[in-house]
Amino acid sequence: MKDYVIVIGGISIDIKGVADSESKTSDSHTGKVFISPGGVGRNIAENLSRLGVKTVLLGCTGDDFYGNVVIHETGKTGVNTDFIIKSPAINTAKYLSVSNKTGSYFYAVNDISESVKHINPEYIKKHKELLEKSSMIITDANLGIQVLNEAVSIANGKNIPFFIDGVSSFKARVVNQIKGMTDYLSVNSEEFRSIFGKYKNTGDIMDKLYSGDYKNFRYIILKKGSSGVNLIKVEEELMLSSKALQTQIKELNGAGDAFNAGFIFAVKKGMSNNEAIRVGSCAAYITLQTDKSVSEEITPENVTGLFQQKMKSKEL
Repeated sequence: MKDYVIVIGGISIDIKGVADSESKTSDSHTGKVFISPGGVGRNIAENLSRLGVKTVLLGCTGDDFYGNVVIHETGKTGVNTDFIIKSPAINTAKYLSVSNKTGSYFYAVNDISESVKHINPEYIKKHKELLEKSSMIITDANLGIQVLNEAVSIANGKNIPFFIDGVSSFKARVVNQIKGMTDYLSVNSEEFRSIFGKYKNTGDIMDKLYSGDYKNFRYIILKKGSSGVNLIKVEEELMLSSKALQTQIKELNGAGDAFNAGFIFAVKKGMSNNEAIRVGSCAAYITLQTDKSVSEEITPENVTGLFQQKMKSKEL
């Protein structure tokens, strides 16, 4: 297997407010505000690098203070940032979120449209050889459809696994326009509904599977928060399930990105799909306990150790 993966996606600075109370009222609340490097693609890349996976990140920032900070901090974790566009014409993307201390009330604004415009098909073609030599191409739904189609064409042409994260219920809709085979689609419940329509229960999901709704995907990872994870194996018409690990949530952002990285890490280690969704849950569990978008506690030893511990105690 080739020794690096490519991640193409959003890069931002994250500004996150967490209130001290559990209140859901529209008001000014005391709490903490945290600032850290973020972006779905960037978060996945950093998590993968922390897990020992050689990772190259493609994307765009402004040539400004935040852009320089994000690139510097990301590079310090081992991610190859040499191919990131630094444009003086734009401001680095910003992601602003607010939640209460339980994480049960959440609103976010993602100001990423300027930087995403610079991630165009020509940029992908320019780095075609780099992509063709990778062992996996990982993307997110921040990208435009022409970019995604260019990337999936390269992946399918060279039999390279292609992975995409849904990002949000609005942005996930672009997945339906991809002209090619997606090996791994990772979505939460709202993103799943945005792509495939409403469902009430497992039976509805299986009905969609049997009717061919998922024919353009090999695996669909359905992350359901505290209800656990489903892995839909499309070609085999099967669905695996795993429980969620319960923990005190410090801040919600980044848990899904950590899950994706943990899953990919496990797959590249040769673990089964059944094990991989559980390793992903362990990475998410660790990330929920930090205020940063990527936990400094994400290491191969910590994630696999937690996996072994939770499997032994039958919590997964």
